[in-house]
Amino acid sequence: MRFERITVSCREEYQAQQEPRAFRRRGVEYRIRTIVDRWYEGHLSRQRVPQRYYRVETEDGRHFILRYNELFDAWGLLVPEELRQ
Repeated sequence: MRFERITVSCREEYQAQQEPRAFRRRGVEYRIRTIVDRWYEGHLSRQRVPQRYYRVETEDGRHFILRYNELFDAWGLLVPEELRQ
């Protein structure tokens, strides 16, 4: 899996870095229509970095997987094959 660092706008009502609302990759903004799925990794193990994953659908109907790394407070995008360069 190849993740690329991105910037994400989140819904921040009571806690920072909640649900993503939009993300920007290489100067292009993608607005998120819905969060299709979410899962967590590493929260129960001291040997793993806590991360949150979101499968999202953008307003143009495309699907992406976003990852939030809690240790580094950083977002990444699982780069789909058609976007790899």
